[in-house]
Amino acid sequence: MTAVAAKFFAEFKRLDPTEQRRVWNEIAQAVVPSDYGPLTDEELIGIADQTLVLLDKEEEANAQPR
Repeated sequence: MTAVAAKFFAEFKRLDPTEQRRVWNEIAQAVVPSDYGPLTDEELIGIADQTLVLLDKEEEANAQPR
């Protein structure tokens, strides 16, 4: 990863979740997957892992006490 990309990512992580979602949506709309070729198995596994972590955090945040 370049220094510019690393700085962008570090700044992205500092944003609140709502703003992160907005930035992610903008990036998702701007990137054409066919420009980058198919994802590797390792990339797909990493994406799945990240998704599950985010879902767990969201679930924890919305958990109701019993």
